Amino acid sequence: MFFHDVLGHAEPIARLKEALEGGRLHHALLFSGKRGVGKRTVAEALAAAILCPRRGTEACGECESCVQFAAGSNPDFERLKREVGKRDVGIGQVRGLLDFLHRKTHAGGARVALIDESERLTNEAQNAFLKTLEEPPQNTHLILVTGVIDRLLPTIRSRCAVFRFGRLDDDDVRTFASRLGLDADAPIELALGSPGQAQRLCAKDVRAVREAVDEFVRHDVPPVLAARRIVDAAAAADDADDEETGDEREKQRDALAIALRQLSFVLRDALVLADGGAREALLNARLSDVLERARGGLDGGRLEDAIEVCDQAILDLARNADPALVLVGVCAQARAGLGRA
Repeated sequence: MFFHDVLGHAEPIARLKEALEGGRLHHALLFSGKRGVGKRTVAEALAAAILCPRRGTEACGECESCVQFAAGSNPDFERLKREVGKRDVGIGQVRGLLDFLHRKTHAGGARVALIDESERLTNEAQNAFLKTLEEPPQNTHLILVTGVIDRLLPTIRSRCAVFRFGRLDDDDVRTFASRLGLDADAPIELALGSPGQAQRLCAKDVRAVREAVDEFVRHDVPPVLAARRIVDAAAAADDADDEETGDEREKQRDALAIALRQLSFVLRDALVLADGGAREALLNARLSDVLERARGGLDGGRLEDAIEVCDQAILDLARNADPALVLVGVCAQARAGLGRA
């Protein structure tokens, strides 16, 4: 992976290249941003550039180091991530990483460690890591990647140069989806600027959830039945490509959050029509015909209430609320706003 292959994130990449070129790259870097926006991709491009003996702002892609890096076998690069099926990264894994950091490098040059999902480090593991962050071995670079920076101890954050990664434009996300040959009909706006989420949108289990939401809107499915179908579809979350998560409940919550965002977008489109807006202004072209036919019965006040309930439901699910109860309430509010109560 090269910097020039990365979509978006021009500002942090420019800062990293400037530091590389001037030989001022901090030994400890913290990449922070929402899940799936491309932080890890940038970290990998940076690691390859650091390890490349040609010492440019990009990895050359041709030397032995770059070939090994692309194959996942560069002996001077180590990636720390939580083990499949575990929620946290414990002190045992950190001790293994510290052993790697204190070995002699194979090429006599730099050494790089990438700590993925660093917010998953237990407090004990973070504390064990502090001394190395403060006084790393020579020619060592540590890159911590996190989606929840506040879960890292202040003592960890203060020892790192922080780079923040924002959401991508929808056009960049569409380009990413096109490169991977993802579902062309996927509602990319639901990815919220995250290529990772765009990929998740096209997973088999999430497509089933999206279809259950569409069915509810198109056919006036009763709230209890609609909620049951959406929850059942999410419960079938079995995306074989998501090996790094290893947490079925987390994938199910993620699929339900996508369903709620999809329904929220539909309700916002309905509100546009209820306020006299044009059909051309709608975001969901797939359902515009359904909403147009329902225009006369749309209730603006109830739609606003339904949108608020929908957005709150996403937060409730993150706090482990019962999915079926949450979805029944949301679908009932949505049905009333669509004039079907």
